[in-house]
Order: sequence, then C-alpha cells, then structure tokens
Amino acid sequence: MGTSWQLRAEGGITSHSSTFITPPKKTLWSAGGGISGKVGRDLTVGASAVRAPFDETALLIANNVVISEYGGDAAIALPARLTLSGAGSYARLTGGSRDNSRAAFNGALRWTQSRNWSVAIAGRHFGYDTTSTDGYFAPRTYTLGEVSTRGHLGENLGWFSDLEGALGSQRIEFFGSSATSQATARGALSLGYRFDPAREISASGLYANVAGPAQTTSSEYHWYTFSLRARFGF
Repeated sequence: MGTSWQLRAEGGITSHSSTFITPPKKTLWSAGGGISGKVGRDLTVGASAVRAPFDETALLIANNVVISEYGGDAAIALPARLTLSGAGSYARLTGGSRDNSRAAFNGALRWTQSRNWSVAIAGRHFGYDTTSTDGYFAPRTYTLGEVSTRGHLGENLGWFSDLEGALGSQRIEFFGSSATSQATARGALSLGYRFDPAREISASGLYANVAGPAQTTSSEYHWYTFSLRARFGF
C-alpha cells in the first residue's frame, strides 16, 4: 500500500464585544492548516498549526487572548485489534495580561472488539510556563490517566445510540501550591433516529468532572451539557 496525504486550510475573522473592556469591540483574525497521511498499511501521521482567539469564556473574550498552537500526532495499528496513538503540541498564548506557553502530550492504547465497541487506556499531560489571571486553566502541571469504553447500538437506519464512559484520576499542581489528586469520571450518551442517510434527529447529554479551560482553582469541577441535533439533506 502506498502513501496518501490530505491537506486542509482555514481562515476567518472573529468580532468580540464585551462590556468589561475599552474599547468594547475587538476584531481578531484566525488561520490554520494541517497535513495528514497514511504511511504504509499501519501507520498514520499528521501535523497542524492554528492561530485563533481563545474565547471559551466571557473573561477570555474580554482579555483578547489569542492562542497559536503547533502539533503532531501518530497512530499505528498493532496485532490483536490494538491501536497505539500519541500526540504532542506546543502553544503560545498572547494578548492577555502576560504571555504564556503550554506543552502538551497524550497517548492511548485502544482495543477494538468490533465496529460497535472498544476499550482504551489513555493518558494526557500538559503544563504552563507561568500562572495566569486571564480566565483560563493554567496549572504548572496537569496529568490525567483513565480507562474508557465506547459503544454503538443500532443499524444504518432507524433508532441508534452512542455511549462513552471513562473512570480515572487527575493530578493538578498550581504555581505556589502542592499537587492534589482527584478521581475523575465522564460519560456521554446520545439517542437518535435516522430516517434515511440524509435525515436524522438526536439528543445527547454529557457529564464530566475532568478539569477544563474555564477552571481557575483546584476546587471540584463538574460539567453538564445537553443538546438537540437535526440533520436534513436535500
């Protein structure tokens, strides 16, 4: 099997409005691109770069934080239905009260029983150069390890459901304080109906206590979401 590659590129302009700052409006540009390819039968590699506003919370919007990130990833198919994958990235955060940088790594070993069910052992780690008051989660180090499973029920048409769950442990060390550890859990469930390949409706929910970008302290963190989705093709 030969080598095949895919290229992608994107760009845009984002206008933010906030009552926290003067002037109240700010326009920021974004751009990104990447390349990925399958090398031989078992190895897939990729690289990407992106510059975009870091605007997940109102405080981040008010502080005009911009993230520039460069990363790479790879996955290799192993015997016995196993897949080993890993990724690394480096990011610079600018525009806030002070510049900051982040190095991040993650990896997973997944066993796929069938196209409808798999289990995995995964971990990720990242750390920042300095603390931040701009509204994003910036620990000195963060490490998460977990065991997860994914499943799918249903055929190509009619009722279907997707579920994912994970249990693990996270370790957080903020600047100027000792590290703390906490058990983690996350779960996602969706239920939908597919009328034909171009039309479907679904509802989904998610729970997690894994640390996220909006967290600013080491206190317990919980996240809930619920969404409705409809897709109609013509």
